[in-house]
Amino acid sequence: MEGDFTAFQDQFLQLIDDVLAGKSKEEEMTGNSTNVVFQKDMTTIEDLFLEGEPTVCRIQTKELRALMDEWIQKRQEFLKQK
Repeated sequence: MEGDFTAFQDQFLQLIDDVLAGKSKEEEMTGNSTNVVFQKDMTTIEDLFLEGEPTVCRIQTKELRALMDEWIQKRQEFLKQK
């Protein structure tokens, strides 16, 4: 999901925020390698190309949003150091 999130960061954040705020019951986004279904309590992430491993991951939506924020912060810190 890292590649899709990096490429489509604003769209991911908007969809997850809409669901958490109750503006939408469910939102779905398909990127280059993942399909993500956001629901208020739980998000389902499916890797479309991973072979030999479980391809579906479920995570609490609030936890995923927090991880996205942390990823953005750490990535910005990394890019500043380059």
